[in-house]
Amino acid sequence: MRKVAAVTWAMLLHNRWQLLLLGAWPWLFLLLLQAGGAISPEDVVSLLHQECLYGLAMIAILASSAFGNELRSRRIVFVLSRAISRQQYLTALWLSAIVPGLVYVLSMLGAGVILGSSARLSTAAIVSLLMVLLVLMLWVGALGLMFSILLPGFLPWAAVSVAAPLIFYWSGPKPSLGSGMLLQSIMDWGLAQEHTQFPALASVSSTLLQACGLFLGAYFLFRRKDVCPSGD
Repeated sequence: MRKVAAVTWAMLLHNRWQLLLLGAWPWLFLLLLQAGGAISPEDVVSLLHQECLYGLAMIAILASSAFGNELRSRRIVFVLSRAISRQQYLTALWLSAIVPGLVYVLSMLGAGVILGSSARLSTAAIVSLLMVLLVLMLWVGALGLMFSILLPGFLPWAAVSVAAPLIFYWSGPKPSLGSGMLLQSIMDWGLAQEHTQFPALASVSSTLLQACGLFLGAYFLFRRKDVCPSGD
């Protein structure tokens, strides 16, 4: 666990500007909205919806580019030569995409509570929204990581940008498939009391199981991946 934490920390330090940007993003939106004058409850709900989608897109970008960045910089060769297993390295790689998402969610929580006080939104309702977002981030992060190992260049991001919406659309009416219903619950989240409830446990559990399956798929691919640059 220490090795995973150390490698994750090193990756986060290398991408610290991305981490800072994600942490500052919700507060920047808060300032822009407040600078516009009176804030309506509908404005707050719309802003939170947009921030959720931005967060998912950013995690998809970070995860789908993670392995390629490590391979191009050759850091992966150095790290794997330091008595760390491929499973530990892959876990650190996944965490390096998820931790910025967690920072983003916490920033959204702080800014959202301030905005929610003027929009008749309870803190519990905002927390339920962000918990759903965090579950989807875990799923998107695992999907992006798997594609980053499977495909070269910019293709992982292209694959995620196509596959994720298709999966969301296809799984939407099926609680057992989860991810589509969770995304729909985010977009339906609003001022009405019935729209601020946490979604069905079956959808959450299914999405988490899918994330685990995608991570195992990424590990299966990574075990057979040649990480040595050609010519070495």
